Amino acid sequence: MSKLILETGDLPVSIPVIKEELDVSRRDVETGAAARIRKVVHEEHVSVTEMMRRDSVEITRKTIGREVDGPVDIRHDGDVTIYPVVMERLVTKKQLVLVEEIHVRRVPRVEPVSKEITLRREEAIVERRVAESDEWSVEAPKGL
Repeated sequence: MSKLILETGDLPVSIPVIKEELDVSRRDVETGAAARIRKVVHEEHVSVTEMMRRDSVEITRKTIGREVDGPVDIRHDGDVTIYPVVMERLVTKKQLVLVEEIHVRRVPRVEPVSKEITLRREEAIVERRVAESDEWSVEAPKGL
């Protein structure tokens, strides 16, 4: 700053003269070209119903009462397995008597079975920083 001095008779008058100067300089500033990715996991509970096969057995006792010469083997008649049951009976001589047979049949049964399961789906969220406000904005997914 400089001064201009004027003489106006008895007293000198001082008037300041102001000059503005421009100082230009450069500095590196972040432009906001930043991005971040967040991953969110969504869970969905789903009920699944499928047919499941279960086997059960039917047991039938069949009275026989026939004499046999020795032990009787287990045999099969189609889908039926036959288990012979024998006992010794005292007569004047000892003999085996086929008392009964146990018939076991396998019976398939199909029934619905429900089970709760959880399915998970991941979602990626891409956010970019806005340079003017320094806030984050969500970028729209491409190709969806």
